[in-house]
Amino acid sequence: MERRTKTISFCGSVIVDSLKVIPSWPEKGMLVPISAMSRAVGGCVCNDSIDLKTLDPSIVVKAVGNVGADETGAFAIHTMESKGVDCSGIRKIDDAPTTFTDVMSLSTTGERTFFNMHGADSRFTPDDVDVASLDCDIFHLGYLLLMDGLDAADDEYGTKAARLLAKVQAAGIKTSVDIVSEQSDRF
Repeated sequence: MERRTKTISFCGSVIVDSLKVIPSWPEKGMLVPISAMSRAVGGCVCNDSIDLKTLDPSIVVKAVGNVGADETGAFAIHTMESKGVDCSGIRKIDDAPTTFTDVMSLSTTGERTFFNMHGADSRFTPDDVDVASLDCDIFHLGYLLLMDGLDAADDEYGTKAARLLAKVQAAGIKTSVDIVSEQSDRF
């Protein structure tokens, strides 16, 4: 019996991180210099799909989510595709920028703090996923608490994300989720 190649779809947050290295946290109203700056993909979809492709290139990895129709979104898609990730499930939307995070990292300890701007992926809803055409073994959804369209209330399921996961499970696909460490009462 021929074994089919495993396929995993990563769905949810597609983020570009602007990484800034600082020597210390300034007091309120004060300034500290930025000693280094770089840009990298972030978020569940980008990080997890690239990591899995790196660990096992034989696995088919698909990305599902939203980016803005901007240079930042093009950067995220290009970065994933250059690592072998199928980005045909990434939708470009015109009325919101690609979500980004400013990551402030202390040069002395590497401790990081994140400032996130909800963008295109906050518009992502269960309606954006064609469950019938997923064709995957595992569907991983993240980051909950960062995606307004999926975190929205649902009368029957509690949240829109729960509705989406129920539809995916009903199609016989295994699911998993990841959430952010948000400073709020929702966590």
